[in-house]
Parts: sequence; structure tokens; C-alpha cells
Amino acid sequence: MLTGNDLGQLAGIYDIPTEEILTTFKGIAEIQTLLQTKDPVMALHRLAQKELDKENMETAAKAVWLADTLSNLSQ
Repeated sequence: MLTGNDLGQLAGIYDIPTEEILTTFKGIAEIQTLLQTKDPVMALHRLAQKELDKENMETAAKAVWLADTLSNLSQ
């Protein structure tokens, strides 16, 4: 879902969200809704793209790292 440009923007982030930050992020109502969808990883990637378009790198990073966490759990 994420484009090369999206990944390039995310590559510039030096502060990876901590487990504590991701736990807080998961508690947000909008994120809870995304996590309950059929494909939460895709939903989080869409959110990340929207946030990147708004130049909100911090939220985009949280969404991508949370999606990655979910992907790793399913493997």
C-alpha cells in the first residue's frame, strides 16, 4: 500500500515509536476502529498515507510501526 515516496519520507524519521507510545496510540478511538477492520494493516497504511500528505510524520510513523507489529504477529 505504501509507495516508494511514502517509504522515503518515513526513512527520514529518527525517533522510532516506543512500545509505550504505540500502546497509547492503540488507545485512540480512531485507531481502535481501524484495528477492528477486516484488514487492520491496510487500514493503518492508509492512515499513514493521509498523515504523510498532511506532513504529520509522527502519526504516520506510529501507524506504520503499529501495522508492522501486527504483521509480525500474524507470521
